[in-house]
Amino acid sequence: MNRLKKLTKKEKYLLCAYLGNFVIFILLYFLFSKEMRALFFVTGFILLNIFVSSYKKNIDFPVEIEVLTLGIILCTYSYGIKAGLFVAILGSVLSSIIYGYISPFMLPMILGYILVAIVTPLSQVFNLTLAGIIITLVKNIFLFLFYHFVFSYHLGKNISFSVSNIVLNTLLFFNIAPFLISIMN
Repeated sequence: MNRLKKLTKKEKYLLCAYLGNFVIFILLYFLFSKEMRALFFVTGFILLNIFVSSYKKNIDFPVEIEVLTLGIILCTYSYGIKAGLFVAILGSVLSSIIYGYISPFMLPMILGYILVAIVTPLSQVFNLTLAGIIITLVKNIFLFLFYHFVFSYHLGKNISFSVSNIVLNTLLFFNIAPFLISIMN
């Protein structure tokens, strides 16, 4: 109590403001907790994918490391198709723009992510891990065929991109997805 008396008027005002904001935050969290979690995770997956995609700027190796597929599926499961489409479109577009990947290859990638969001509600009959792996396979088959037949993309690079993405997402869905889905709902 002695410490509070020693605070200046400005410090007391700031302390009250901080405590007031904290109380308001707690109230909002309990009133709108699902919406706040949705905002946190949707934004988090988009930002995390932008961060993870930064390797492409410095490494010219045919691997596809991304967390957007995981984010799209988890956000669609937890918050609905609109959230999944939001992560799919905004996440893929922002990653591409920020790292300068503007090319014709961007369109099928965006379509592949949209496909993930659309197929996810149909896969909820499976457990999350199996659904994530199946959807990852569907997305990669779609992209492989699109790049191969439309762009005549180099077969070896195309296989390398697809296999690396399938392996990464399989690991993510086995090890991280069950934990994340439990805190997202």
